[in-house]
Amino acid sequence: MVAGYRRSLPSSTAVLDPAGSVVHRRDPLRLRIYTIHIISSIAVFGIAVGTAVLLLVLSIFNGFEELLGELFGYFNPQVKIELKEGKFFNIDTSQLAQIKHIDGIRQVSVTLEEIAFFEFDGNQDFGTIKGVDSYFHLINHIDSTIID
Repeated sequence: MVAGYRRSLPSSTAVLDPAGSVVHRRDPLRLRIYTIHIISSIAVFGIAVGTAVLLLVLSIFNGFEELLGELFGYFNPQVKIELKEGKFFNIDTSQLAQIKHIDGIRQVSVTLEEIAFFEFDGNQDFGTIKGVDSYFHLINHIDSTIID
């Protein structure tokens, strides 16, 4: 026998029965190995398809996140000062001037934001309504999102 050469196992074995006729018996080990091979191939295929679908869905949602961030990012400031409790706080011009003189602050805008109930053309929904001052467009560049 040559080194590295393997003889393949027969799928059936021929034997003589007591009457002298040839009887073929299937090799059960060979059949089990073949069945396990098919089941393993189906499992690998299922995992590969599932992984591909998961990657596709996550990529799509990542694209949506970037798109929505670009669309609605104009409305959200980089830094926002809010109260822990309550709705309003009074701030005078000297406090605004102090905030403007902090390093890295280029512009300050005062806004009033509230959740409101909207009704239009028979449709009702809740949303955020925002009152802004004259400096708001300098901070958020909202003028580039307005379409006439």
